[in-house]
Amino acid sequence: TATPAPSGTTTAAPPAGTPPVTTPQATPPPVAPQSQQSVPAPGSKPAPPAPPAPTGGPSSPPANPTPTTPGR
Repeated sequence: TATPAPSGTTTAAPPAGTPPVTTPQATPPPVAPQSQQSVPAPGSKPAPPAPPAPTGGPSSPPANPTPTTPGR
C-alpha cells in the first residue's frame, strides 16, 4: 500500500505500480536541415571566404584595443 505524501510537499509520489513518466525537456533538432545548409546546392559554387579585415591601418581602429586601467 502506498503511503500518502504528507501535506506541504510540492512533489507528490506516484501511486505504486505506475511507471515514472519521462517527459523530454528539450528534443534535439533533426540533423537534416543542418546537413542541407552545410552542403551547397548541386551546380552552385561554394561561397568564397570573407577577406580579412584590414588591421593596423591609419583609418581602421586596432583589432583588440587594450583598455588602460589606472594603477597599472
